[in-house]
Amino acid sequence: MMERAKRQFYIDFVNENSSDQRKLFRATKKLLGCSSESGLYPPHKDLASLTNDFSRFFAKKIIDIRAELDSLIANTCPTVIINEPDVSFKDFEPVTQQYITELIASAPNKSCPNDPVPTQIIKNCVDELAPVITQMVNLSLHNAHFPDCWKEALIRPILKKPKTELVNNNFRPISNLPLLSKLQKSLSHIKPSIT
Repeated sequence: MMERAKRQFYIDFVNENSSDQRKLFRATKKLLGCSSESGLYPPHKDLASLTNDFSRFFAKKIIDIRAELDSLIANTCPTVIINEPDVSFKDFEPVTQQYITELIASAPNKSCPNDPVPTQIIKNCVDELAPVITQMVNLSLHNAHFPDCWKEALIRPILKKPKTELVNNNFRPISNLPLLSKLQKSLSHIKPSIT
């Protein structure tokens, strides 16, 4: 069933975009894993070294920001003593299948390569998939466990401004999270029962 839905999705995509060659070529390159953007990155000997350079650069940037914030807090904020509250989280109200169906329907069509199935196909098969997704989300809330695979994002460096020098400082990281991670995040407003 999934294979048939996937095939129909691509047939519809090609039919809908038959007059837009740019969109078709971009989709073909994406499906085949090709990239025409190799010239938009700093000089590198291979993709692995470029990826590792960006990874080290962004990780160092985060460490530096945290150190600067810690220093600011230590120098400007008085010591605050926080008393433990007399309440604890008991349980979350289960999310309904209808609510999950509405969330999926309102989700943008873009997908993350980490998604096992493209978002559009999940939307097309929502009646079949919503019960399973609802159960997964409710188990996550009930057990206070956010699965590791939902925490993984693909990071893509994007130039901050066009036509700037191709050095690491001129790039910003854009993260692409899986759909289930986005659904779970949108449920963060749900209030637990407090005892």
